Amino acid sequence: MTVNDGGFLNAVRDGSCTHVLNLLENGGIDLEQRDQNGQTSLIIAAEKGNLEIVHELIKRNVQLNVQDEDGWTALIAACKEGHHEIAKELLEGGAKVQLPDLVNGE
Repeated sequence: MTVNDGGFLNAVRDGSCTHVLNLLENGGIDLEQRDQNGQTSLIIAAEKGNLEIVHELIKRNVQLNVQDEDGWTALIAACKEGHHEIAKELLEGGAKVQLPDLVNGE
C-alpha cells in the first residue's frame, strides 16, 4: 500500500477528469495508493459521484473490493451517496456485494 503523495488523489477528490486523465496517461501512478483514511482513488471517485473517473479506473483494472479504514468499499460509498449508475458500473465490473468485515475481524 502506498500512502498518498497528494497529487493524484487530490485530483480525483476535486473531480477534475481532465487532470486525472492526464496523470493516468503520463503513467507512474499507483492506482492503489491510499489517503490517511485508507481510501483509494476508486472509493473517492465513487463517493464523489464521478462516473467518468470510476469508469477509467475500472478500465485500468483497479482493485474493486478494497476496504478503507471504516470497512467501506467503492460500492458501499456509491450506494450510500445515491450514485446508482456508479454502483451499476462497479457491479458490472465485478465488485462484490458481500465481503468479510476486515475492520472488525468478522
